[in-house]
Amino acid sequence: MGLACSRADVTMSKKCASSNAIYSRLPDALRYFHSMHRDSLASMVAQCEKAAADLAPAAPAAASGESAAAPAAPAPVAAASASIYPIHCLALELSQFCSHLDLHHRIEDSDMFPRFAKKMDISHLEEQHHQLEAALNEATLHARGMKKLEEPARWDAARTKKVLLELQALVLKHEAAEEAIVSTENIKKYFTKEEAAALMR
Repeated sequence: MGLACSRADVTMSKKCASSNAIYSRLPDALRYFHSMHRDSLASMVAQCEKAAADLAPAAPAAASGESAAAPAAPAPVAAASASIYPIHCLALELSQFCSHLDLHHRIEDSDMFPRFAKKMDISHLEEQHHQLEAALNEATLHARGMKKLEEPARWDAARTKKVLLELQALVLKHEAAEEAIVSTENIKKYFTKEEAAALMR
């Protein structure tokens, strides 16, 4: 009797897990893609900071007897021997990221979120969409300008970092809002099992 109950419990547990998986499939997929976006943005910020640091010449050693509190002379914009290659690589990655993210959100807005809009209020995403679109356009144009640079000294590293940080902040805020909408709890609450299964088709 105990064995029969145990087998029945296992079967029921598997059925429940399979049923729950239907509701969590889309949220899991969304979090996966969003995690890649976060990693890409963090990587680009790090690349920007490293490239800027590599371009900055080493600070000159203080002369004997010179006061340690004396203000340092402004450093040159870039080292003469620096390579343009890391800047072009960052520009290419930023351009590709913007294209990918634009496509990602176009797919969401044309297929996924209209289904949620019929079930719940998601109007707060609209303003974020406009802000993100503007940020993507700005970042794309900035990357295009970086690709045209021939000398590292002409790169505005501070401007690139500002563009990246603003884009990062908007993406993190927007995708967190999306994940709050596309949650397992909301799908269970507003969608039938069949509708939930269709969300991934």
